[in-house]
Amino acid sequence: MSAPVATTPAPITVSNNDATLGAAVNTFMKDFPSVQASVKDGIISVTGTLEQAKIVTLKQGLDNLNPKKVDLSGIVVKK
Repeated sequence: MSAPVATTPAPITVSNNDATLGAAVNTFMKDFPSVQASVKDGIISVTGTLEQAKIVTLKQGLDNLNPKKVDLSGIVVKK
């Protein structure tokens, strides 16, 4: 009986190029006209007003762009 082969997951690629990441963010943000995003040092900072239900979608979409971090502290939840 052979030993099980350990498989290592593919490494997560973090985007370090602000221009490339910024272009991807701008394209994604077209679905969220009430918020703005900026990219600096691989960190996406988001400001504006958004419904609670859309915040999860926004965060997941931005996380999929593989930034170092997504900062949503500037988001105001619309009631």
